[in-house]
Amino acid sequence: MKHVLQITSVAVFILFAVISEAGTMRATQLDQQSWQKFFAGNTPDVTIEFRQGDSIPVIFNAEGDFFETHNPQPSQLSIKKDFWMRVLKQTVEFSLDGTNFKPLPQVAKGNFIIGTQADDPSGGRANGINMILQAYQK
Repeated sequence: MKHVLQITSVAVFILFAVISEAGTMRATQLDQQSWQKFFAGNTPDVTIEFRQGDSIPVIFNAEGDFFETHNPQPSQLSIKKDFWMRVLKQTVEFSLDGTNFKPLPQVAKGNFIIGTQADDPSGGRANGINMILQAYQK
């Protein structure tokens, strides 16, 4: 009886582990269509895992009546710390441990900064636009 109880306990533990991981996907394994479906709300609830050391290509695009990008090139976003993003129908939540999820403002703070750059460090005519996304843990 003791062995049956131990085997049953192990089986239940494995089952819960499989169920809890079923809705988690690695960010590095997702394609463009998957990302679009998540943010359009066209998928069931899913958790996306970002691991320290991951490198994820990011492309900035601009379009509209005033400007647009041509042939945008990907930049590599290097993940410096493990975190999880849970995409729900109406919200996106974040976690630093994969268990406790909160709205982004409760997990991180940051800024989006736009400025110009010039070849001459002392100033002069701008020859580029810099966009900086800052994100820091609270």
